[in-house]
Amino acid sequence: MRRVVGSIVLVALVAGCGAGVDLTDPAAVRNVMISVDVPGQCLSSCDPPSSDRTTLALVQAVNRGSDTSYINVCGSEPAWTEQQFVGGEWGYVGPVSDCVVGPVSMPLAPGASLRVNWFPPKGQSRMTLVVASTPTLTDAAQAALAAVDIK
Repeated sequence: MRRVVGSIVLVALVAGCGAGVDLTDPAAVRNVMISVDVPGQCLSSCDPPSSDRTTLALVQAVNRGSDTSYINVCGSEPAWTEQQFVGGEWGYVGPVSDCVVGPVSMPLAPGASLRVNWFPPKGQSRMTLVVASTPTLTDAAQAALAAVDIK
């Protein structure tokens, strides 16, 4: 089993912002660290979604700081997003989620963690998560897992 611990790369909250980002040089956002196990443990029903996404990964975000951080949510779940590295830039994959019901954020206490299964596509990709110091996300920064390279 290969464990990629990397954790967080600060990126701007704009599309196409990944140009020039070092894929192996992560940085923390408010001490929230993201890691991935590939292959990973299955948390619930873990059937591959398609024939080009068959590698199961377990992504985990842990608050290693001493203060509560706030994570953007979609409904009642953390709003994880996926990006792929294509043509020298990070780009979002899939449709934009419509999150009009529920709170804007959820707290992530010191020492607490979030876990999610993911089937990364072939090539270089990563999961992202918005992290802030306030529940209104006024100082939000986008955290991203160091790139996962699936052959």
